[in-house]
Amino acid sequence: MKLRAHAANYAGGGVGTAPPPTAQAPSPARQTPLAMVGHILSAWGVAPLVFLFVLRDTGEIKRGLLSVLPNRLFEPALTILADLDRAVGDFVRGIFLECVALGLTVMVLLAVVGVPPRWAMAIGIFTAATNVVPYMGSGAALVAGLAYAFLGDEIHPFLPMVNAGNFAWWVIAALGVAALLDNVVYEPLLLGGAVQLHPLVVVIGIVGGGILFDFAGVLLAVPIIAVCRALASSSLRQLKAYGLI
Repeated sequence: MKLRAHAANYAGGGVGTAPPPTAQAPSPARQTPLAMVGHILSAWGVAPLVFLFVLRDTGEIKRGLLSVLPNRLFEPALTILADLDRAVGDFVRGIFLECVALGLTVMVLLAVVGVPPRWAMAIGIFTAATNVVPYMGSGAALVAGLAYAFLGDEIHPFLPMVNAGNFAWWVIAALGVAALLDNVVYEPLLLGGAVQLHPLVVVIGIVGGGILFDFAGVLLAVPIIAVCRALASSSLRQLKAYGLI
């Protein structure tokens, strides 16, 4: 009985003197608009630097990886690295094709709604150049197109319903169509075809990357899938060829 009384007193004292709960840290999912913009800009800034360093590598990364492998794995590893290098090259070629297609689409659609050909061409080239970082080209095209819509002094529309009063809306519509074609057609078909991925795999990878890792996942989904696919298929082929499995 005494033990029960002491236990009850101890429990009551513990409950009575319990420290107030600390304030919960804000959930990382609840981001302010400014934080989200900063996250997107940081991803846009880091992505081209990563690709630049990978493309400018003169063999240091490959030699460093091969130096830690035993001799019996040297030749398979060398072939696997060559396949990975080819996969990265295919991705860069696919990005180039996508950029050219988007730039031409922006140029043609802006010319149709009334942007003078020289300005439509300039905005198209600017769009293609900035789209090296995925999805940045569409945003750059929107900024440049609206800048001309509000500051330009001449329009030459091919459509009779376009006039100075609704010109900006037609520019937005044209660039929206270009962005839709980029997301639905150019990226799955041109980029996916270059890295030998089914268009549906590209779409699912981009959506899944965005859900799991936000904007960075959207940027890196396709190259990561392409590299992992090349790594898995090449590793299995080489290990079987050399009797290691």
